[in-house]
Amino acid sequence: FWTLPFDTLSRTASSASVFPGDFLGSHKPEAWGRLAEGWQHDLERFLSVPALGYTREVQEQGQELTRLVLEYQRALQAYADTFRTLGLDTLERLERRLAELATRGEPVTTLRALYDLWVDSSEEAYFALVATDAYAEAYGRMVNKLMALKKHGRTMVDEVVGAMGLPTGHGLNTLHQRQQELRREVVALRRELE
Repeated sequence: FWTLPFDTLSRTASSASVFPGDFLGSHKPEAWGRLAEGWQHDLERFLSVPALGYTREVQEQGQELTRLVLEYQRALQAYADTFRTLGLDTLERLERRLAELATRGEPVTTLRALYDLWVDSSEEAYFALVATDAYAEAYGRMVNKLMALKKHGRTMVDEVVGAMGLPTGHGLNTLHQRQQELRREVVALRRELE
């Protein structure tokens, strides 16, 4: 009963929308549990709208940047999810160590000894985690998405800076490369003259 007015309003608004499909579909009561995934899906659908006008290229670059940010965010979340069980694994290892010490009759009497046990347990759990294929894949995917995002951002900055008539990063790299080639040629000519 309480969700009926909002549901009716959202269905009416989405049917009058200029966007393709049901733009407010993720905000209906039956989808409230999936709200975070819903807004990303809506944003991706919004980004699929073709760019128009004389700023079409800039709009497309902005859309691509937003897509890359979303992909990086997902990869970063997947990477962070690999650490979700690390704390629990550390506590289990610490409990086992404390139980082993208790059965041997060697109680932990100082805070420093407890801290050392906790550090050892944490290191064991971390090394066990990073040795898995899932961690390597998640870390590799996250780094690749970050590098793609940085490359696109660098390209956008170079275009803006180049449009203002200032030297771009790509132009400076080319200049440094040519300068290094000239140095090599000078060294080769000096050797030839000697």
